[in-house]
Amino acid sequence: MGASAQTYPTNIPRSIEDLFEQWGYARSQTAVMEQSAKRLVLFAPDQEPWKDPISEEWDLTLHFESKAGEGLEEFEMDEIIETIANSL
Repeated sequence: MGASAQTYPTNIPRSIEDLFEQWGYARSQTAVMEQSAKRLVLFAPDQEPWKDPISEEWDLTLHFESKAGEGLEEFEMDEIIETIANSL
């Protein structure tokens, strides 16, 4: 299903590569977002595609490595908030 579903919006990227092009690089001409507005916070496993390529290559991305069902037990909420605030 996914991107091939009839109800999938036409203006949404159809692949991770297309999404990366829209997210853009620091000086990208194809980016949809302004560089100063970008922030992506991931709470995801330490594996593809979350670690590489997303958290390692995408601009202004924070990755809190987590395991499903453990509720980010290894992070304190204050630590998460402080990390996000310091990225602004």
